[in-house]
Amino acid sequence: MNAPLPIGVVGVGALGRHHARHLASLEDARLIGVYDVDAAAARRVADEVGTVAAPSLEALLAGVEAVSIAVPTTDHATVGLEVLRKEIPVFIEKPLAATLEAA
Repeated sequence: MNAPLPIGVVGVGALGRHHARHLASLEDARLIGVYDVDAAAARRVADEVGTVAAPSLEALLAGVEAVSIAVPTTDHATVGLEVLRKEIPVFIEKPLAATLEAA
């Protein structure tokens, strides 16, 4: 048996909150934390699912091996590329980006 995958959630709005909730319930994943530009929202969701609210994206990325990105579509490319540059696998809500060029 493999160790649970350390994963985080970036963006805890309407959809990201559900990503965090589902990931927290998986046996094969360990939800390391959540991050959102709205720190109060991140704390609320972290408390709901029993994890921590990371103070920054960088802090969250330091402890994960994958992330679920559920930020607004217009930010998908920016956030996704920042994570991918650190060679961390991502799951991005659809659509991949706001424009074909960004995708």
